[in-house]
Amino acid sequence: VRGSTKMLCFFIFLLVFSVSGLKQYQLPPLPYDYDALEPFIDSETMRLHHDKHHAAYTSNLNIALSKLENYDASLSDLDIESLLGNLNSIPTENGLRFAIQNHGGGYVNHDHYWKVMKPYDPNNDVVLSSRQGIGKAINEAFESFEKFQKTFNDTAKSLFGSGWAFLYLDTHDRQLPRCVGTCLLS
Repeated sequence: VRGSTKMLCFFIFLLVFSVSGLKQYQLPPLPYDYDALEPFIDSETMRLHHDKHHAAYTSNLNIALSKLENYDASLSDLDIESLLGNLNSIPTENGLRFAIQNHGGGYVNHDHYWKVMKPYDPNNDVVLSSRQGIGKAINEAFESFEKFQKTFNDTAKSLFGSGWAFLYLDTHDRQLPRCVGTCLLS
């Protein structure tokens, strides 16, 4: 009986949620097979991050957005990137701003994560070389890969949530920034 009640409540939530007109986010499929990033990331880790972590962020983001409509319906029309860029416009009551920041950030970060990683191509291994590609750029910007790794890990550990940090290439001058994390270049 207990399981039946939970299923009925979940079904009612889905029914109300689906007819309310709110923006709903779906768990996007991976753009490659779970084992495509081996030997760097194994399929078990990919399944955990995609099927569990990203799925939970997606579900919890949708729940938070359904509550947002009760405070300001115009905010619920914004996409998640706009909401995350304007967190001060989201009410703090009942932890709503925190929920959207946490679950929305997790949703966006995972979505970005899947898109920027590519399966290993042994014919294009020069990208990892310390004399060419990103290896060279990292050595020039941070003096060594070890110094980059320490800076990157320290930055990631200091950030809100799960410690997401990204390193971007400045496409204007093809240089890496000398910082990571909040140092975002277009």
